[in-house]
This record gives sequence, structure tokens and C-alpha cells, in this order.
Amino acid sequence: MSGSIPDGEAAARSPTLTLATRGPLFDAQAALRARLELAFPPAQVAFITIPARPTKATWDRVIAKPPFVGLCWLGLRPSPETGRLFHCASDWLVYLGCRNTTPAGLLQGDLYGVGQLGFASLGAAILHGWSAPDIGTWTVQAVDNAALQEMVNEDVGIVALQVSCTLTLIDTEAAAALPEFLRLGAVWSLPPLDDRTIDVRQAA
Repeated sequence: MSGSIPDGEAAARSPTLTLATRGPLFDAQAALRARLELAFPPAQVAFITIPARPTKATWDRVIAKPPFVGLCWLGLRPSPETGRLFHCASDWLVYLGCRNTTPAGLLQGDLYGVGQLGFASLGAAILHGWSAPDIGTWTVQAVDNAALQEMVNEDVGIVALQVSCTLTLIDTEAAAALPEFLRLGAVWSLPPLDDRTIDVRQAA
């Protein structure tokens, strides 16, 4: 499985692309989404990428599309056994959103849809203890009823699952590309800066 952005041929020509646009983190994201799609079909459930610190405007857009699955990457925690290769846990938040017009229906579900308890149970069941091939094992660290102060729509409920996957950040392909990357330097598709000296006090 590959969660890389460019095609493999382009990445093979560029060590920058190999290191910056493909690898275990991209594969973990792709694997997590594919696993969730088994239980929450994209034809019926919206998949949304959510930033780590969403604003009220972000939540207003998100809760307008229930049911939904929101994916948020939180970061990496190094393993105590890490050495030359960076072994770590990749932490994610999986938001599962549902809608119902009654508090009981929102919590328990009814004939019109699954509620928060059902989403929490299903999400934990399909993710905890799952071993993704060539990536690592996923565990559910916490399951929360995400009662957000920013939300004003009482008909929408959100379950937040904090999940973690063990992985090695730099795989063999990236390790092989590193010497060439260091020799050639980074090649980015970015416009040049007009002035590379930035006064942060003026910028603020």
C-alpha cells in the first residue's frame, strides 16, 4: 500500500519527492482511511481532513455534513527502543459525526441512523488491535464524547477516538534516497522569496 502523492516514477527520479511525499506516514494515513471506509462507505459518509486546532468556522463547515468521518494527525511519540532508525507512535484523532433530532436518538440511534454509542463501539472494534500490513499495529487510546463549546447545532453528536500506530518513520526506500538528497540538496516547487531576511517583529 502506498499513500504517496506523486507517481512512483516521479518520486524515483527525485530524492526530495521520495523523502517528502511518500513513506510510512503517508502509508499510515492511507491505511487508516481505507480501514474506516470498510465501516463508513464514502458514498454515504463524508470524509474530511480536520486540523489539529480547528476553529469555530471549521466546525461549522464540518458539522454541516453529517454523518462524517474526520481525520486529524496529532504527531509522533518516540519509542523507548528507538535507535538509529526512528521508531515511534503516530497519533491520530478520528472524529465520527452523526445527526438526530432527539437527545436519545443522538446517543443511542434509532430507525433513522446510528447514534454516538454505535459509532464509538464500531470505531473501536475495527481499529483497536488491527495490524496494518507493512505499517504497524493500531490501538485505541481513548474514546470521547466531543461536546464542543464551538458547536451550536444540538442535533449533531461527535465521537472522538484517539488512535495510535507503531511505525518506523524512515523506511528502506527513504533511507536509500537520503545520501542523494544530501548530495543534491532540496528541490522544491516553490516560488523564490523576494527577501530571505525576515524581521519577525515587523511581521507580527
